[in-house]
Amino acid sequence: MNSRNISDISTPARPPAVSHIPMVYALCDAGQRALARGRYVAAKRLLEQSERMAWRRRDAAALARIYLPLLETCRQIRQLACEGFVFVGGQANPAAMWRASGEASTHTPGVVLLPAAMQKSAQKIYSAAQSQNRPLEILVLLQSGHQWWLASPYAPRLAVGLPVRWLGQAAPVTAPEADMPWTCPLAAPGFYTAGSPLAVMTGEAVLLAFEKLALQWQLRHAVPADPWAKMALLRTARRIDPACESVLMRLLALAQSLAHQ
Repeated sequence: MNSRNISDISTPARPPAVSHIPMVYALCDAGQRALARGRYVAAKRLLEQSERMAWRRRDAAALARIYLPLLETCRQIRQLACEGFVFVGGQANPAAMWRASGEASTHTPGVVLLPAAMQKSAQKIYSAAQSQNRPLEILVLLQSGHQWWLASPYAPRLAVGLPVRWLGQAAPVTAPEADMPWTCPLAAPGFYTAGSPLAVMTGEAVLLAFEKLALQWQLRHAVPADPWAKMALLRTARRIDPACESVLMRLLALAQSLAHQ
């Protein structure tokens, strides 16, 4: 993935005039009510719909209102998913492994790591979780020789992925340093119930991996000077990690600044 392929980064020289769009605020308010009731997946869907609408209109005031509840919603989804079951699909028939995991993987929050070749299956699994309002996080596994890599489904490339270290026993997870390489510890392929040592370890590693993937992606792209173009770049980084606090807080700050101009 590169900046030339990101349509959102192409911004008009003069953003269209902002108008009051009641639907933007209605969706935002509905999303915040869902967040308050703990319906995090529904809240995310409503807030992201509101955000897309506000973005098309370049409505900075609406965007400034959306980003904070959107951050909290995505953080709650991420936390619940990473505290749930863990499914790691390996090279040996991961589809059969997933089917064998049964109801534990279809009705509870969790993390799913699948080979990139199973991206269509990953989309179906994610869509099913969305329809059930069930927190689920998905990352993809890439293989190069004997080495496996962890990547975002929005940027499934080795260059912006993280090398994986397979573990058969749980071990402490060390947080990555900002500008240093980091190898992500993961449970060996299999299904792990929520609360089991390897599920806890992998959940912690995935929490760290999401942010590292987003920050790695940003380092490969020059930051434009124009604030709308800068927001477009950050919105794409947010696709890599929807719950990345640094990305969403920068989006919020830019939106607030533009709203006051």
